[in-house]
Amino acid sequence: MEIKEIKAGELDPKKFVKEKVEEIRKIVGDGKAIVALSGGVDSSTTTLLGHKALGDRLKVYFIDDGLMREGEAKQVASTFKKLGIKVRIISAQREFFEALKGKIDPEEKREAITQTFYRVIFARLIRAIGAKFLFHGTILTDIEETIAGIKRQHNILEQLGIDTEKEFGYKLVEPLKQIRKDGVRKVAKALGLPESIYNRMPFCGPGLSARVIGEVTPEKIAIVRKATTIIEEELRNTKAFQYLAILHEDKVTGNSVIKITSKLDSGPIFKQSKIEISSDDNYTTLSHKLAVDGGKLLKEVMQDFEKLKPLLQNEKMASRTSIISKNDGLINWNEKAHLINAKIKAFANWPTCFTNMDNLKLIIKKAEMSNIPSNKPGQITIKCNEIFVSASDYYLRILLIQPSGRKEMDHAAFANGYKRLDGKILNV
Repeated sequence: MEIKEIKAGELDPKKFVKEKVEEIRKIVGDGKAIVALSGGVDSSTTTLLGHKALGDRLKVYFIDDGLMREGEAKQVASTFKKLGIKVRIISAQREFFEALKGKIDPEEKREAITQTFYRVIFARLIRAIGAKFLFHGTILTDIEETIAGIKRQHNILEQLGIDTEKEFGYKLVEPLKQIRKDGVRKVAKALGLPESIYNRMPFCGPGLSARVIGEVTPEKIAIVRKATTIIEEELRNTKAFQYLAILHEDKVTGNSVIKITSKLDSGPIFKQSKIEISSDDNYTTLSHKLAVDGGKLLKEVMQDFEKLKPLLQNEKMASRTSIISKNDGLINWNEKAHLINAKIKAFANWPTCFTNMDNLKLIIKKAEMSNIPSNKPGQITIKCNEIFVSASDYYLRILLIQPSGRKEMDHAAFANGYKRLDGKILNV
């Protein structure tokens, strides 16, 4: 069925709200419905329209898929509480990261998110409250982009011939599908939404996963989330339509041959090299790569010294670090898992990372990220003879460990030699 567009210049927001409220009441009748509120202008406007039409018969959820911006769930719930709407926050990080595991292609990632939302999360919520309708913040641009093959919007279903009632067990209600973003903003303002929402910058449906090149992991999302917070804070007053952080797959370090000055390492640069950092690299392996590459680079500079023109360093790009001591190796399990894992890799040779269990010092030689949301920081969980330790956000899987006075051993040997580990709390 062809959708008749209502252009923003021809839109009467108050009339639109009145018509959509009546339309929603006619569709839903005396039934119940749910809406997944993300905090963007589209879902927020849809939520307010639905609430205006159905009141408490519309259950409002924020799906915490682990892919949103910093503090998003609490911020959205707080905003809508002031508007008299209760938002229930649903933790679903495990389901989404499991669905995204191993996915590299952007369209495969979008499809994984779509299926997890509709087949798993929404279907579960619909059954729990006996609802038969799901509200969507679909706008006309979403539909056009998907049908034209520009990109698959995760919220486009019926327009692709998908019978949601047959596939998922519920019908869709899409009150905004006749208008575009500028029209939605006008309706949002008319509904009384704050400017922080009706003028909010667009944020893609797949969340931060769309800003990670390659496989999506909790560690990568944590990095791009922090970068997003910084960028949005720095560029907030630029009046740009959109700005964002993207995490590429390339991880590099390298060597620089510089001219020594009175400030030692701040002199002009003769030549530089780049070395890729693999996921398995730690201090020891990377030090070897840098040493070999540094020797080659220095030889090249000496051979071409007369021809080279040194370039001044950009002081603003310089990074600095403090002096490391043995005590810096103590693991703080209240930190995020990806930071602890990075520290274990960086301190692999010296001073090493360690924790304490019942007055026994344990050196953690190797670990890896998991997609399991954490429980109590520092708590050990044993699963299939594997050792997991809870950080502040996710569990770390411990692979190699060395008890004080003992040889290095893998997780299975440690679990077999030290009984009753499950539930123990390491230092925090």
